[in-house]
Amino acid sequence: MGRRPSRRRVLVAAAFTLRVIQVSFFGHADTAKAAVDVAPLPPITLAEKCGALLLLGATILIGLKPDLLLELIRPAPDALLPGRPERGAL
Repeated sequence: MGRRPSRRRVLVAAAFTLRVIQVSFFGHADTAKAAVDVAPLPPITLAEKCGALLLLGATILIGLKPDLLLELIRPAPDALLPGRPERGAL
């Protein structure tokens, strides 16, 4: 049986992971001052709102009814695995 990691190691790994995520998204502390001088972004246009709404709607639809997408995907693994039993024959 292998040794289980100690709590201290898990906490150090979690802290390191959080620090890496923070630096990835927000940068180092010395570069944060330079980012203040960036011009503000223009308002979101109607086309951008419509595109975001389409993506959001498609994500919610596939999340609630994944069979719509799975029916398109299923032939590929069936072709790769010829010995795979038919659907519903578990």
